[in-house]
Amino acid sequence: MTVEQLQGVALGLNAAVVGSLKQAQWTDLDASALAETEAEVDKGWLSKCNKVDMKNHFAAKRFPIQQKDKMRLIDDFSVCGVNATVGLPEKLRVESVDQVVAIILSMMRSKQALSRLPWTGRTFDLKAAYKKFGVSLDESNRLKIAIKSGQNDVSFYNVLALPFGATGSVVAFLRIAAALSFIGTRGLLICWSSFFDDFTAVAPEKVAGNTQLYIEFLFRLLGVNFFCRGRQGPTFCTSFQIAWTAV
Repeated sequence: MTVEQLQGVALGLNAAVVGSLKQAQWTDLDASALAETEAEVDKGWLSKCNKVDMKNHFAAKRFPIQQKDKMRLIDDFSVCGVNATVGLPEKLRVESVDQVVAIILSMMRSKQALSRLPWTGRTFDLKAAYKKFGVSLDESNRLKIAIKSGQNDVSFYNVLALPFGATGSVVAFLRIAAALSFIGTRGLLICWSSFFDDFTAVAPEKVAGNTQLYIEFLFRLLGVNFFCRGRQGPTFCTSFQIAWTAV
């Protein structure tokens, strides 16, 4: 639907979102979600909205889900109709494990392949990837997030960064990720692929340290946060884990 058509039904959709939040039972998970939402305000990703126009604003329903030992906040922009206003005339492309294998095969078929053995690889996982990029002022004025803030209370927030749960966020971020990948490939001659917020790089073992340095400096120069240590920030290795399988 068009934005104008959505405005025609916004009052009913927003009322349904608010009603479902008020009717839900208040739990400890909701308290944690509210605290995390306030933390996002401190980070500049959201701002408190004191006045909501139920006829012209579009309020997404924010709710928490527990994933093992981690809580994830979901902003449902489908229930408020926003995702129905987003379309794309082109097909989105992400580089899966096939791309990584193709890169490795191409490099190992080169004339210098034997002298460059062994090859190593690792994945660079971006941190809070969507939240590093803002939305336009017009969209920020229209988009709101509604969250349960008490047994019968609902609070609203202005959206300042790409929200997780909006179709438009995926499109915008994938274009940014493709740009980052292109800069690294063309400017620094890095052999890597991009799968959403995971960048998988391969390099001969003797230059793996330099490759890691180049990638880290590139991300830091552009203000992109990434995991440096631990399971999500490993070192280059001949056997490594990527987002969807092992190589």
